[in-house]
This record gives sequence, structure tokens and C-alpha cells, in this order.
Amino acid sequence: ASLVFNRNLGGTFLNGITTDGHFLYVTDFSGTKIFKVDVANNSHTTLVANTAGTPNGIVWDEVGQRLVVVFWGSNAPIKSYDRNTGASTTLVAGTGVTNIDGITIDCFGNFLIASWSPARITRYDPSFAGAGVDVGVPGLNNPADIDFDFVNQRICIPNVGNNTVTLHVVS
Repeated sequence: ASLVFNRNLGGTFLNGITTDGHFLYVTDFSGTKIFKVDVANNSHTTLVANTAGTPNGIVWDEVGQRLVVVFWGSNAPIKSYDRNTGASTTLVAGTGVTNIDGITIDCFGNFLIASWSPARITRYDPSFAGAGVDVGVPGLNNPADIDFDFVNQRICIPNVGNNTVTLHVVS
């Protein structure tokens, strides 16, 4: 591999990243912003200047045509953002968990979030209606920026607390 792109966004603590296939979207944890990066033109804009919270994980929802962002902090919210205007919608005002580190979408279109307290993976349906459901992954220790392996239908979870990776099959 070789470096194809390097751009200073002027952020303070860049953390989460996702793509819609054309642009990159990057959360700034300390700066409470979301940047939109145009790799083809080596440029960027500030999509959201103030997220009114500490944005952490981010995922592009192709079906819903939205960016879905999870937040750090107590009773952390989940919000969506329009990729063109940055307009926000609160999907879950209070998740009941603290310090959400990552978000991904599974093979059923459900959203999976990783929280530190409690240390768990919580599943939400695409509408975010109702409470989230604990997936029941054992042995997590500060689960971080998760991803989903569509080939093997499993959640891939790095554990910051003990430097391990947990693979959990979704049934």
C-alpha cells in the first residue's frame, strides 16, 4: 500500500470515520464537530460546527441515507445527521448507557453500539423505536470502535481495557 491522501482538518481529537462511497465523514471528539472530506478534490468542510455533545463513533446508513453518530458521556444520545446540510435529528435522547465508543450496522440492518458502562453491545432496530437490546457478548472490557464482518456474520470488537479483540457471531 502507499499513501494516497493526507489532509489536516484542523481538528482537536479526530476519532470516528465513515464513508458514503464518495466523501469521508470524521468526528472531532474534543472539538464537537463533524468534518466532510472530499478526497477527490483534496478539500474539506465543517459539516456540523457544534454537535451539542461529544461525538465518537459514526456510520453511514445507506438505507436511511443518513450519518448516525454515537456520543460519549452519561446516558449518551444517538443522533443522525443529513450528509448535505448537517441537520440533526435525535434518534435516542438517552440510551441509559455511558460512553458509547463505536457503532456499526449488522447483516439485518440493525445498529450495534459499544458502550463502556455497562461494557456491552446494544442493538437498535433501524427506526430506533423502543429500548435497545443487550446482545449478550461476554467478556467485554471497554469495547471500542466496532465493525461488522458480513462474510462471517460477526461483530468485531476491540477491547481498549485489555487490548484484546472479541468476535461475536450474530444469529
